[in-house]
Amino acid sequence: FNTLLTYVVDQGWHDKDFLVSMTFSGPESGTTTMLLPRRLCRTMAANALGVALNRVKPEDTEDAARELLNVFTGRLTFELSGPKEITELTVPELRSLSKKECLDYCRQPDVVRLTAEGTTLAARLLSHGRS
Repeated sequence: FNTLLTYVVDQGWHDKDFLVSMTFSGPESGTTTMLLPRRLCRTMAANALGVALNRVKPEDTEDAARELLNVFTGRLTFELSGPKEITELTVPELRSLSKKECLDYCRQPDVVRLTAEGTTLAARLLSHGRS
């Protein structure tokens, strides 16, 4: 945990990165959130669009962040509910965090750290229970 907080401060997450969130409802319901480094989202956007990093627009970077959470949540709900159940997902919402908000997010006991492409991100699942 302390390593993640040090990473957050060292990487400047407080003004450069996104918190993306969405809810899902079906047999299981809940909210998923991810704290994503902007540079990871920019790289994902460049790869998806087949363009150089310097040609990626800010809205493409934001769309990549939303899409990552959308795919993550879709897979999670599939694992929770099974292939025959229908789960509704909301459109992912995105915002930048202040340093304090970022640190507060990372201090929550149910936030987990993930590594993708050598970059660390944080995620949280808040279950609202079974429908």
